[in-house]
Amino acid sequence: MKIRCGFVSNSSSTSFTFCYKGEGIKALTDLILTKYRGQFERSYDEWHCNAMDVVESIETSSKNKSEWYKVEAVHIDKVIENEQTCLDTVIQDLEEEKEDYWKRYNLDRKQELENKIARLKRIKERGLVTVLIMDFGDNHGAVQGGNVGYAMDYDGRYIDIDKQDLVVFTEQNR
Repeated sequence: MKIRCGFVSNSSSTSFTFCYKGEGIKALTDLILTKYRGQFERSYDEWHCNAMDVVESIETSSKNKSEWYKVEAVHIDKVIENEQTCLDTVIQDLEEEKEDYWKRYNLDRKQELENKIARLKRIKERGLVTVLIMDFGDNHGAVQGGNVGYAMDYDGRYIDIDKQDLVVFTEQNR
């Protein structure tokens, strides 16, 4: 799993964090297809996708040879640890930064990371211990462009599932 502590891009994508019970990618794709199919029926302008498109994108991305675009299901503790590493970096940057603009940016980022870590810990307490993080975007992310990339980036960002067996939340990479 790669660690990313922020997003720098002239492009956009939406990062989806899927937290669920069970192991591996199949546990997630089964949930999407059997229980949450309607949540993944997405449309933005002329771009459209459905649950099967999203599942196929996840499965294809899990086999990608590129480390940057390959997705994998990992234990939630690994994600919390990675986010804590990012938080530690931001805290260190805050201590060293003298410019007001970057101090404000890092204060905001610190708050975001603290909130995300707290949320992941609450999700873990509920027994959802497998996480898959995947980016869909216009021309950035594991799925770039096309119906699925555009629809999930621009309309899928409004998916917010918080159920007993699946939590999905998004972050904007702008």
